[in-house]
Amino acid sequence: ESKITKKAIDTENYYLCNKKLFVIEKQGEGSLKKSLVSVDLETGDTTNVIEGISKIVFFKDNKLVYKAKEKNTTNQQGGTVPTSPLATSTKVADLTSLEITDIGTGKMTIEGFMGNKVVYTVEAPNKYNKNLFVKSLGSTEPAVLIEKNIYQFCQIVADKLFYYVGSSKNRMLININIEGTDRKNWTL
Repeated sequence: ESKITKKAIDTENYYLCNKKLFVIEKQGEGSLKKSLVSVDLETGDTTNVIEGISKIVFFKDNKLVYKAKEKNTTNQQGGTVPTSPLATSTKVADLTSLEITDIGTGKMTIEGFMGNKVVYTVEAPNKYNKNLFVKSLGSTEPAVLIEKNIYQFCQIVADKLFYYVGSSKNRMLININIEGTDRKNWTL
């Protein structure tokens, strides 16, 4: 009880999943980075799950979406190359399996989840011209591009993705399945 109180009450960032409390806490005094800590509600045991979180985006369906600063990369000569201070990667942590999937960098929005897949858009080049992707969580396979240059993503209904193509004055509603097939146009 004291471990749970110490971890959870002092912060507003906590999530419940599978008899565990997941708490976001700062990694150190004055640090901007945060850690995700798991507290087992039956035993009180705490485990550090993820380090280096810079921002929590949202929590839904036992999946935590967060941003993490990119680490230095290695060049062809074996030396390290620092990344831009603004380079952050969007990641999804499945709090049931504790598996983390790196979605990538860029101005992206996670639109939702369908089973073990994440649906997201990436600005290309702005918020009115986005590319729509689907990626399997826990997989090293690249994301599947569903459509380029969509105007706005609407929602996921059953097993269909709904979004607009066109502009604010002249647009068409599209629905398509998660594999990118069975596309239907609804002229407005």
